[in-house]
Amino acid sequence: MKKFTDFKEYYGENVKLKEIIGEELLNELDSVINRILETINLESGNRFVDYKTINFFNKLIQVFVDEISRKTGQPLKPTKTGFYEYASNRIAIEKAVKKMRESIAKSISPIIEEVGDLGEKGSYFVKLI
Repeated sequence: MKKFTDFKEYYGENVKLKEIIGEELLNELDSVINRILETINLESGNRFVDYKTINFFNKLIQVFVDEISRKTGQPLKPTKTGFYEYASNRIAIEKAVKKMRESIAKSISPIIEEVGDLGEKGSYFVKLI
């Protein structure tokens, strides 16, 4: 949506483009861009409402399940199979292990810093590994 508005500002400010294309075509382009922006705004509003509706409904179900469990004193029964969470965790663990292996395999060059001057004996250096 931002790119459409940026484009609309661009061709609105560009005098050379008006000379080349003409006022009639620019008005037609402006009309099309305005219709596109209206459609995007309407659709994004509808999608937001749908998302929030589903989200609130899922939270409502979870509240009912929690309250029933609390009042009966029995533990929650799973509402999901758990495979999604299991698979997601396994993938995250594999990514972390891969990153750790790459970090361990990297060769780090030591840093040599001058700590101070010992006068006649010379400078004192520390090698950080």
